[in-house]
This record gives sequence, C-alpha cells and structure tokens, in this order.
Amino acid sequence: MQMLIFLSTFVLYLYTLAPSITVGDSGEFCASSVILGLPHSPSYPLYCLMGKLATILIPWGSFAFRINLMSAVLASLSVLILYYLLIGLMNRKFNDEIASPSARNDIEKPVIWWHQHLGAALVVILFACTDAFWRSSISAEVFTLNTLFAVLILLSVNKEHYLLASYLFGLGFGNHHTLIFLTPLLIVEIIRKRLYSAGYLLKLLIFFMLGFSIYAYLPIRSYKNPALDWSNPETVRNIWRVISRADYGSLSLTVGEKMGFSISIIIKQITRLFNILMHQYTAVGVFLGIAGWFIGIKEKYKLSRSIFLLWLLAGPGFILLANMPFDSQTEGILERFFILINLFWIFPVFWSLDWIISIAKSKVKSVVLLAIFSLFIVITIKGRFSTINWRDYYLAYDYGRNILRTLKPNSVFFMDGGDDTFYSTAYLCFAENHRRDIELHDRGGLVFKNIYGEDFRRIGKEDKEKRRNQVEKEFLGKKPLYYSTFNKDILPGINLALDGMLYRAIYPDKNKPDDSINAWHVYSLRSVWGAEYYDYRSRALVPVYPYFAAYHYSDESVEFWEYAHKRWPEVIWLNTNLKHELIHYAFKYFQAGLLSQAKDVYNKIIELYPDEISSYVNMGVIEEKENNLEKAKQYYDRALKVNPQYLDAYFNLAVIYWKEENWEEVIKNLNIILKIKPDDARAKYYLQKAQEKIGRKG
Repeated sequence: MQMLIFLSTFVLYLYTLAPSITVGDSGEFCASSVILGLPHSPSYPLYCLMGKLATILIPWGSFAFRINLMSAVLASLSVLILYYLLIGLMNRKFNDEIASPSARNDIEKPVIWWHQHLGAALVVILFACTDAFWRSSISAEVFTLNTLFAVLILLSVNKEHYLLASYLFGLGFGNHHTLIFLTPLLIVEIIRKRLYSAGYLLKLLIFFMLGFSIYAYLPIRSYKNPALDWSNPETVRNIWRVISRADYGSLSLTVGEKMGFSISIIIKQITRLFNILMHQYTAVGVFLGIAGWFIGIKEKYKLSRSIFLLWLLAGPGFILLANMPFDSQTEGILERFFILINLFWIFPVFWSLDWIISIAKSKVKSVVLLAIFSLFIVITIKGRFSTINWRDYYLAYDYGRNILRTLKPNSVFFMDGGDDTFYSTAYLCFAENHRRDIELHDRGGLVFKNIYGEDFRRIGKEDKEKRRNQVEKEFLGKKPLYYSTFNKDILPGINLALDGMLYRAIYPDKNKPDDSINAWHVYSLRSVWGAEYYDYRSRALVPVYPYFAAYHYSDESVEFWEYAHKRWPEVIWLNTNLKHELIHYAFKYFQAGLLSQAKDVYNKIIELYPDEISSYVNMGVIEEKENNLEKAKQYYDRALKVNPQYLDAYFNLAVIYWKEENWEEVIKNLNIILKIKPDDARAKYYLQKAQEKIGRKG
C-alpha cells in the first residue's frame, strides 16, 4: 500500500511537472539554489541548500526541471508520511474496537484493518490532488517542503518524540514561517505530559536552536556577495530584517495596507475561507470535514481536539490575520497558503469516512462505500487534470528569454516591479548564464545589487524617486538603458522609445525617439496566442504581450486591448492600464477634432468599463458639439446613475438647458451642485444669472 501511494502520486506529479521555471517565485528559488544566493525574506536557506543538492544529484534536465522534480519527490513523501500519520492516530481506537466484545460480534478484525488502511490511502490521495498542493508539487515552491515538515512534526508528536519535534520546528522555520501554526500542538502535549521542568524545556530550546541555526547560512553566504543577496544580511540588524520579513511588514503576506476590521468584513473573510476550501475539496470534502470534526471529537480520535485547534489557527486565524482585499489577485496569492489549511482538513475527512465505513458492519457495504469514494476521487482528479497540467509550460521561461532578446549588448536593465520580470531574468542570467553582458537592477533596491545607496530603504518615497532618477541618469550615453515599466515618464526629461515589451532611453543628443526600434520579430510567442491558463499568476503575465503589441500595431491598438480585456477580465493591472490608455486615445482623437474616432473609443470604454463615469460625460460633450442635445442629456443622465454626486454632469446639463432657455431646469441642476458643494463659485454665478433671466421673463 505504501509503495502504491508514493508511486501513484509521484507519477502524477512527474507527468504534469513543469519543464522549467513558472510564474511567481519559481525563477528566484531556482536561481538562488543554483548559485547559492539569498532570495526574498526570509531567504529560505534550507530550501535553497536542498535545491542545490538536487541540481547536483539529478543528472538530467535543466536546473529548473531538477528543482521542480525535487518538489515532486517532497510532495510524494509528504503524502506517504501523512498516510502513516493517519494510521498511527487510529491505532489506539483500533485496539479499543478489537478489545470490545460488541466490536468482535459486529465487525471482523480484517474489515477494520483494510477499511482503515484503504480509507487512509484514499483521503491522502484526495489531499494530494487539491489544486494548491498539486500545483506546488510540480514547480519550484517552498510549500511542499513546508508540508513535509508539518506532517513530520505531527508524526513526531504522535510518537511522543518531542525533542525531535522541537528540532524539526527550528529546521522547518528555515524554510517557511507558517509552521508557527503547529506550535500549540507541542505546547499542549508538553503540558499534558507534564514535561515543563526547567531541564526539559532547556533541552527543547537547544534542539530548536540546533535546527534554527540553518539561518547562519545567511551572513556566511552574503559575505560572498552572490548575484541574489536580498537585503545584504551581513549585520545583526539586516539578518533580523530578513528573518522577520520586515520589508513585508512581518505579519503581512505582501506589501500594502490591510483592510479595516468590521463584523461584515469578518463574515466575508470566513465565507472566503469556506469558498476556497470548497474549491480545493469540493462540496463532498467540505461536508465530510465538517461532520468529521464532530465525529473526531465525540469518538475521541487521537489528537482530534489539538488538530481542530491547529485548523482554527491556520484557517480562520490566518485569514483574519492576513485580512486581504477581495479581488482576483488576492485569490491567486492565497491559494498556496491554503496547503496547510488543506492538510489539517484531511483529518476530519478521514474520521468521517472511517466512521461511515465502520457503521456499515459488513464487507459488502464497506466495499460499496469505498468504491463510491474512489470514484469521487477519480472524477475530481480528471476534472482538475487539464487545469493543473504544466507539462508543456514555458510561459515564464519564454517571457524572460524575450526580455533578454530585446536588450542590446552591454545594456543596463531597470525593472519597475513585477516578480515574473525579476525572477525569470535572474534565473536565465545567473543560473543558465545567458546574457552575462547586461546589468540587472530592480528599482526597489532589494532583489539585485543595490546601486542607490545603503540608506535607500530608509528614506521617504519622494527622496527614493529623486535618488533613482539621479543614479539612473548617470548611465545615459554610456550604456543602452532599458526599463520594464508601464510608466512612459519613468525618467523625467528623457524620451523613451518602446522596444518590444521594454522602453529604451533615447539620449538627449537625439531630437526625437527612434520609433523604428522593434524586437517583436525575435520573440517566441508559443506560450501566448491560443494558450489557456487557469492560475491567476499566469493569467496576469500573458496579457503583457497583447498590451504592448497594441503599440506596435498602432492601427489595431483598440482591437488588441479589447481582446486582452475580454480574455483576461480579472487581471487587475491590465484593467487599470487599459482603461488609462483607452481614455488617453479617446481624448487624443477629441483634441485632434476626430470626433467619430473619439466616439468609437469612448463607446468601447463604456462597453468594457461601464462604471467609468468620464466616458459618459465626454460622450455627452461630443454630442453637444455635434448639436445632438437630447443624446448629450442621455449620456449625462447615465453618468449620474453611476455617480449621483458627479458635479460636471449636473453643470453640463445646466449648460444644455441654458441653450434651450429652460431656466427652471438650469436652476434645478445648479441648486443640486450647490447642495453637494455649497462653495462652488461657478454654480453660484450662473444660478444668479439664471434667476435674473426668470425675473426678466416674468
């Protein structure tokens, strides 16, 4: 049974394994493993050392493939140990059942044995095929190793090897800090066993520190100045900043403000938790899990109360602590953090299944019930296979290669945000030794060599921008200067020409940008047109191509952007930038007097972004210019349906009614403006004039 569990999951992961780097942190982890660099906080020293070992021991495939393969092995080991753990937790209950006379009369011992083992095998395979765990198992990610440590700690506590559990905690923290959610389990067991003598607690601390000493790798390696050297942890202060994830806010998942707390927000966050859990386990798995908590605690399954506490901390506790906004990007970030939540949820699923089988009291009924559950798992795997299979996944690799193909020899390349840009180029340049002639810099001064000064991370936002401009302009005239950005004015006073997906600085001695630059003819687009992606990070990367292609094929810009919006409507950066560009294009046509073209673009904005109020107002202005006053009124009314407080719409309506000498409507709209903004000088002035008109008319 054990070998079947390991091989079945490993073969599944191997078949769907990504051949190279994937989106997100994959490229950084692969590059850091190959060169023994320091990735983002907390630098994941254990993972990088194991990744390096994988690149040495596995003799075939790219470096990224070898580290992906390591993830698959770690994931399969996690599933196997989880199986042992479930069986181990059942031993006490199994012995009690066999010892009971009623049990011997109602159910044969072989039935108990095989239904427990087969049931455990089925539920661990269900866990193995949850979206979050499966996806992490086929790419370079730290979460499969984190899962392995979690199940090893649970197994050690179950076996009452508390010193080993303490060591595993320390070592596991060298991979991922979410293991902290398991600490109550060890604390409860120590209290329950009365092991809180000073001597024993000192032993626990020593074993923990032995494992935690893996972080000594940070300053040792940082002194060698590897190409990836996050936050340069060579001082006590910097070491602590890295370990504590200070650049991320320590207790935050990402940089950015959290949402405020309220009863409605708490309810929405808990609802989100169960919605994601439903996606991971389906409705059947969620139902079995909910029932399983009651069954596990009532029937006194071993560690049931402790594991329920762990789930409360890692599930609702984590969701409320993170308190992240409700958007598609956040859902993409959260998925991988659900692996630990999924792990704890599998226990009540198993308890439910075990209880249901045990009350069947016959081999035939047990076989039927297990067959039904097996069919459910097969259907679940089949349904997810096409959405998770990364066997032919080259999106991130090709993206990095296309960037490098854009850069002229001896270029300096500045990246204005974007993990996929940072990490795909880092992997290609540092691990695979492509384009060693170029300099890579992130404008945050964290990922690559910081050229902005040691105090850069401590100065204010405005001072940071001044420092960036000062430092970056020093390269002008010396080396080709490129930017990955959506901001065309990123270097004030310097013209930027679009080159493929990048912007290249045009030196001051040139009168105008060189519009002939075009790198599209050297790009690999095999992963773009027609390819389908189901994870948010991939879906957020692929629209980069049509977004920038729109500038190259300027006659079809709007068509490219419309295609991108309809194909990837949930991508936040795309929505923000497309709206800005479409509004810019429409206004450009309007200024040039090309009203028909402006109307076409504004209509497109209204179709794609029905809540964009400025489009209705601007369409109303165009209709006014064409003397279509009734149509203009309709557009202003539509604007006010979106935002009843929008003053320009009321004023423009007043202007139309003024032309029609409908003074009552003029006064009505101007009074609404003054009700919203009592000090509006414009409305006050024309209200007085309109009242005078009525007076003269009377």
